[in-house]
Amino acid sequence: MNPIISFVEFENRVITAKYGNLMIKAKVVLVDKISGQQLADPVTTISSPAPNGSLRIGLPDSVKPGTYYLKALNGHGEFAAQSIDFKVSQDSDFRVNLRGLAAQIADFPSCDNPDFALR
Repeated sequence: MNPIISFVEFENRVITAKYGNLMIKAKVVLVDKISGQQLADPVTTISSPAPNGSLRIGLPDSVKPGTYYLKALNGHGEFAAQSIDFKVSQDSDFRVNLRGLAAQIADFPSCDNPDFALR
């Protein structure tokens, strides 16, 4: 059975991914698509004896905006699988900011003045 690593989502500088057929001591690393360089941090080691599962990988501030993918390495450090590409931007918390804005709008007092209107 072939190993897989599947990117699920990126929000609040946390990558969520699923993996399949990766054995204990396999590693998941982040790779810069443009340079092809594997980042030194973060590196996640599979510690579950189950070959299938999910990961949450927090990105340190040292990870700059760009296009990345996840690469799974087997217990011997050899290539096992690769995810699709995804983008990390300076506005990676954009969805959270919109949620906060929506909450502020909901709490905004209504205005009874007919001269006031959003244009």
